[in-house]
Amino acid sequence: MLSYSNPRSNPSEEVDLGNPDSAPTPSLTQRHSRNNNCAKSSLPAQTESSAPPSPSPPTTPPIPHVPSAEALLRLEAAAAEFSRCFPAGRWRIIETSTEGLLCGWHAVMLSMWAQWPTLPQPSRDDLIAIFQRQSVEFALVFGMENTDNFSVDQVAAVLYAWGRERGLNLRLGYLEDGATPLLVSHPHEDEDVRVVWVHNDGNWDGGIGHFSGIMSWGEEEGRESEGEELQGGEESGIVDTSEETQIDPQACEKPVVDVEAWKERCIRLLERMDNGEDIFKMKTEETKD
Repeated sequence: MLSYSNPRSNPSEEVDLGNPDSAPTPSLTQRHSRNNNCAKSSLPAQTESSAPPSPSPPTTPPIPHVPSAEALLRLEAAAAEFSRCFPAGRWRIIETSTEGLLCGWHAVMLSMWAQWPTLPQPSRDDLIAIFQRQSVEFALVFGMENTDNFSVDQVAAVLYAWGRERGLNLRLGYLEDGATPLLVSHPHEDEDVRVVWVHNDGNWDGGIGHFSGIMSWGEEEGRESEGEELQGGEESGIVDTSEETQIDPQACEKPVVDVEAWKERCIRLLERMDNGEDIFKMKTEETKD
């Protein structure tokens, strides 16, 4: 049997290395010292003042939405087209009726008359008839089942359908208060397209907002040519200024208009158009006035 004698302990205390039961019982002092050592190793050191907590890492701000290159090109194309139709941003709103919540149709009629006076002109009945024929498609594609207070997509689709029936490729241009000009998506953008611009006041609290017709004003007004040359060219009196003019709709000049006089004039115009009067004769008479 191997034995070990601790020189620091009592000489009579021997430990049998082969028999763990022979280990001596530690004294009270030894047990107390061992317990203190365990407490020191298991508990964190206490100090009078604790260190302040480390600051949390800064939150990463959300990444702003950056328009795609295609979206930017579309915005540039819309601004160029608006500049072509209304050089230097000189345009004004035509007071448009809200009767029957059909301002979308009234706006298209007035804008066609003001911007494309020599082309065939739509009547309200024409536009309503086309909308009724396409109501099922609108419900399936757009989820819209309304019969008034139309959205810009609905107005654009009806304008396009009306034009195709008459051999015209018409696209809706859309200008909202405080926003840049937009061109509504079109199935034949690569073909010869005539853009019809309308305005919306952006009053979405009322649902869709109020549509109005748009016409040019100032020195360019009254110098429109006939037919297709209206979009540009020296002969038309409207020069393409898209590369020189930066369109800012908020800065566009809007003269003070006699609202009541415009309202009476537009109502009279709509009534005559619905009665099928010759649009060319009407345009001549309005110019004389």
